[in-house]
Amino acid sequence: MPELPDVAMYKKILDGTSLHKTIEKISFSDSRILKGVSVRKFSHILKGNRFARSLQHGKNLLVQVSGGSPHVLLHFGMTGALHFLERDEDEPAYTRCVFTIAGGGRLAVADQRLLGRIGIVEDLWSFVCEKGLGPHAIGKELHAERFVQILSGRKGMIKTALMNQSVIAGIGNIYADEILYQASIHPESDVRNLDSKTLRDLHDVMQRVLRAAIAKDADSEKFPKDFLLPNRRSGATCPRCKGRVERIRVNGRGTYLCPRCQKRQ
Repeated sequence: MPELPDVAMYKKILDGTSLHKTIEKISFSDSRILKGVSVRKFSHILKGNRFARSLQHGKNLLVQVSGGSPHVLLHFGMTGALHFLERDEDEPAYTRCVFTIAGGGRLAVADQRLLGRIGIVEDLWSFVCEKGLGPHAIGKELHAERFVQILSGRKGMIKTALMNQSVIAGIGNIYADEILYQASIHPESDVRNLDSKTLRDLHDVMQRVLRAAIAKDADSEKFPKDFLLPNRRSGATCPRCKGRVERIRVNGRGTYLCPRCQKRQ
C-alpha cells in the first residue's frame, strides 16, 4: 500500500512534469475511481486550467487547480500509483484516469483493486478535519514535543498507534515496521510503557526513516544497508545483530521484527 514516502515520490513526479502546464483533456477508462463529483463537473473544473501547486498530507496528494480554490484529491488506496507517460508511451495496466498535459505527456492514475479515489476538495484543512486525520508525519507540524503529547498515555500497542491515521497521518504497515526496528522497540510494546525520552527518540527515528525513504524514491533496494525493509521476510538475517527476522501478527497485520534487537516494553 502506498505510504507517505510513496506519495512523496508521486508528488515529485507530478511537480517535475505537469505543474503550471495546461490540462488539455481528462479521460476515465473506469469512472468508479472518481468519488463525490461527476465526470462532467470534474472535467469542467480542470480542462483548460493548470495544476498550480501540490500538497501532501499523510497518504493524500492534493493538487490545487488554477483559476479557483479547489484541489484535486489523489488517494492511492492499496494498489494505486501515478505515472508520467511520454507522448507515445503505452498506459500501464489498470489505468483508470489520464490527464493529458499541453506540450505532450500524460499523467496516468493506475489502480488494480480500485480502492483509491480521485475527487475534488474545496478546502484543504476542512478535508483534514472531516477525515479526522492526525498531523503529517514529517515536518514542522509534528515536532518532538507534540509527538510525545499525542502518544503519552495512549492505550494499546505502539505499532497500532503509529498506523492510526487519526493519530499520525502517513505511516502504514511497512514503514511502521522499519521505524520500530530502527528504534529497537518491539511492535507489541504498550505505548504507556514508553517514557518521554523513548518517545522523543522514536520521533527522531521516524523522521530519519521517512526522509531517507523519500530521498531514495521509496525504492527499498536503494535503502541504507542497516534498514530492515530489504530484508523484510521471515528467516532473513538481521542487518544489525545477524539474528533471524521473524513474522508475527499485530492486530491482524503481518509484522516483521528482530526479536533479539527489539525487546517488548
